[in-house]
Amino acid sequence: MGRSKCIEWEYLSQVKALGKGQYTCKCKFCPHQWDGGSLRIRTHLLGLIGHGVVACKEVPKEIQDRVRKMHLHAKASSSTTSAIRDRDALGDALIDDMDDSIPTGGSSMGSGDSIHVQECDVSCKKRKASMPMGQLNAAMKNHERKQARIALRRFFYAEDIPHWKVRSPYFLDMVRAIGRVGSSFVLPTYAELRKSELMEEVKQVDRDLMGVREQWEKYGCTIVSDGWSHTRNRLVINFMEISIHGAVFLKSVDTSGHVKSGDFILQHLKKVILDVGPTNVVQVCMDNAANCIRAGEMVEKEWPTIMFTRCACHCLDLLFEDIGKLVWVANTISQASKVVNYVTKKSSVLAIFRSHSSKDLLKPSATRFAYYFIMLSNLLDERCMQGLRKLLIDDRYMQMKVSKTQIANDVHDIVFSSLFWNECKVIVKICTPILKILCLVDREGATMGLIYELTDRMVEQLGSMHDIDQARMKDVMDLCIDRWNMFQTPLHAEGYLLHPIWRGKNQHADLEVNEGWLNYLERYTNGDIVMQGRLIDEFDMYKRGIGMFGRVIAKDETSTPMLQSLALKVLSQGSCASPCERNWSTYPLTHTKRRNRLLP
Repeated sequence: MGRSKCIEWEYLSQVKALGKGQYTCKCKFCPHQWDGGSLRIRTHLLGLIGHGVVACKEVPKEIQDRVRKMHLHAKASSSTTSAIRDRDALGDALIDDMDDSIPTGGSSMGSGDSIHVQECDVSCKKRKASMPMGQLNAAMKNHERKQARIALRRFFYAEDIPHWKVRSPYFLDMVRAIGRVGSSFVLPTYAELRKSELMEEVKQVDRDLMGVREQWEKYGCTIVSDGWSHTRNRLVINFMEISIHGAVFLKSVDTSGHVKSGDFILQHLKKVILDVGPTNVVQVCMDNAANCIRAGEMVEKEWPTIMFTRCACHCLDLLFEDIGKLVWVANTISQASKVVNYVTKKSSVLAIFRSHSSKDLLKPSATRFAYYFIMLSNLLDERCMQGLRKLLIDDRYMQMKVSKTQIANDVHDIVFSSLFWNECKVIVKICTPILKILCLVDREGATMGLIYELTDRMVEQLGSMHDIDQARMKDVMDLCIDRWNMFQTPLHAEGYLLHPIWRGKNQHADLEVNEGWLNYLERYTNGDIVMQGRLIDEFDMYKRGIGMFGRVIAKDETSTPMLQSLALKVLSQGSCASPCERNWSTYPLTHTKRRNRLLP
């Protein structure tokens, strides 16, 4: 039997012959059993990874060394000709995985070992010569795949690329495209990536955006603006267009050496609006800074059909800040911050806390939306709560000097105070309905028709919290109403009336909503009485369910064309400038020497 001449076959039992030199094998040193040939035996005895065989943990070291030396010698003999070396792709991969410290010379081997090596070498050569071309190609492909994975992971690790980038659709498109081209693909040079390829990509993106721009006339769009501080301390204002088809970056302005007044912002807003087309712009959305408000008001005077709205996220964040300034809320936030800072700023204390809790303490930056809600809800997690209590009674902690300080005593009193935890629960309960609306509007998409009704529901939900002190709830309700009055515009009332999800809820009975509808109608028609009359008639058909509006399945595009056009434009708008901020926040990361070396 030819296979028995190779030394590894001495250390197993051939249970069953499978044909073509393959057997069901059983190791003599351990109970493991598998199907295969010489390669799997080596993998099992030498403790290598792969080939579907587990390593033998009971093989004597001297036998393992004997098998390893034999194949090192066989590798050296078979490498005399390039043809044999190319055929032995699997053998190369196997030898590469072995310990480099093992000697390769024949002097370290006994005479008996030498005989086995020569016999096995001849046997292996015969097997390789008779190997079918399909199996040989498959072996070579497996080796190439392994080398490709090694090159890919080294690129990620060496260049400090986040691992989640492999999920990027652009990364997947790149890999697939290069794979289709194959080895004939020529990488672009550094100069090409900086110049010609960059210019081509700009043109390609511009062509891709043509489809988005063509939809502006039908669905309208929102111009958003926000300031940002560059890593080189340059104050930049960026302008973007947002529609239901996505956000489009329009321009950025370096404000270095300029006063960011309302007139300065208006100057650049005008250019952006003219580029997009005033008839395509439904609203301009900015934050609550005085200069932004001034610029927005001047835009409304210049183009009456364009509405200035304040960013919903910023308004809700201001509401969170207002609630956080209430005395009883501020005291609880201060106590929670003291606990979190005490634990997280002392590594030894933090280590003991982590031994008792599987969840870390969080203290987001004060610039984050609803930062104290995140901190308090994290503290109320049972893992954090119990972890803090166990920390403060742990013997290791009690032996530390820091546990004898005044701040440690304060933290102990806070953590074991039922009043503190009850106050945390009350604050989280009050803030939860507000946070839900914040999460809704802090995204790209058509949210204009949802805000009015959801805000009303939020106020009603807060008013139904009878288990909380009513004096406190009155303060919170007053703050909510004040911020809503600051934020709402006729555009929000228009979206509420035209959104089909709220149809039939008697929206038109609300005096504030009706007033907002008429105010926006005057601006939308720019004083055209005939157009106003037609829109009112068409809306009356919609409201009363006349004609196609009265059918369960209906798509009326002819009887009320003006109302349909108005509804599409209003209901397609978002209500915040957050996409503008999110896109800009990546700019300092992408435009650095370390990241992509755009600078010479």
